[in-house]
Amino acid sequence: MSEEKTSSPSASPSQKDSAEKRRNFYAYTLLASVLAMAVIGLLNIWDAGLSGTFTYKAIATLIVTASLATFLYTLTYNHERKLVKKLGMVTGIAAVGLAGVLLAQIWFDAFQDLILGKIVVTFIIIGLLAAFGIAVADDFFDNKKLKDENYLD
Repeated sequence: MSEEKTSSPSASPSQKDSAEKRRNFYAYTLLASVLAMAVIGLLNIWDAGLSGTFTYKAIATLIVTASLATFLYTLTYNHERKLVKKLGMVTGIAAVGLAGVLLAQIWFDAFQDLILGKIVVTFIIIGLLAAFGIAVADDFFDNKKLKDENYLD
């Protein structure tokens, strides 16, 4: 992948290195989660003595972790517009918050069902609104750029 697509032109070399380190961390986290799920599955197949409850909690934890790592990986690509960066940060915070709530529920049964549902839906709505804002901002600024360059009327 070319450097222009992975970071903004004004990014310093240390910012580019930092983004690359985060990408690598998220990619390795995803890989480790998938491998751990495979190992847990194999241990269950060969009747290694893992309890069913632990198995389900561990696999659910790994699914949440892998999903979060995948989502955060997509947020490591820099954008030139401050609005898009800020909204990307909001979606990332919402995803981390949602993952934390789900992990707390999986391992500690921290919330009543109704409260858990409200918290999950709140995080999802916040993330979707921020993602919608990113899409609108990108579309608006891309169309403005095309109009400025006389490609659109």
